[in-house]
Amino acid sequence: MINPVVRVVKKVGKANYKDEEIKHLIHEVKSLLEKNVSYVTESITGDSENTPMEMMPFNPRLRDPYNGGQRWLSQLQQNLGETSPDPWIPDQTHDFFGINLTGIWAPSLNPLDQSYIRQYGPYLNYIIGTAGIPNIFAEGLFNPLTGAISLVGKDIFDNPFIAHLQLSCEWSINGDMTVPDVYGDSVKTYTEIYRMA
Repeated sequence: MINPVVRVVKKVGKANYKDEEIKHLIHEVKSLLEKNVSYVTESITGDSENTPMEMMPFNPRLRDPYNGGQRWLSQLQQNLGETSPDPWIPDQTHDFFGINLTGIWAPSLNPLDQSYIRQYGPYLNYIIGTAGIPNIFAEGLFNPLTGAISLVGKDIFDNPFIAHLQLSCEWSINGDMTVPDVYGDSVKTYTEIYRMA
């Protein structure tokens, strides 16, 4: 029997969903995870159709000082709880089918422009601006079969944020993000970040 969480996250990356559609998928996954933690911890065995992507070994470039993003839990609950139909934010992190995204991510040419990903199974929190004052908080889903990531959230001024990204087997994430500019207008931008810790 296929893990019901996998059934939902398989939809991530198949289409560029709008923010309301992503929120619906997130709500569906969160309600499943709240009911049954084994959906995060069980592995896929003997199912060639649902084999997770193979990752290269990860060698951290620095130590993760953020302890799984614990310091941002209250801000995540406050910022995402207002826009999400389900305000639950997991207080722990966990890989999904052996892929662990929790840690510091940054562009290779600007390692101080850091973001942080908190992962609990297929559910992600994404915090932008961790080297200074965090200015964007998002939540989303990760499809371990294809590496597709969809995120939705807002900045500290309540401007919307949405991203459709792709994880590579070499620990980089790239794709399109719609972010607010200095005037609060939405601007589509391309990003490429690498896992640092």
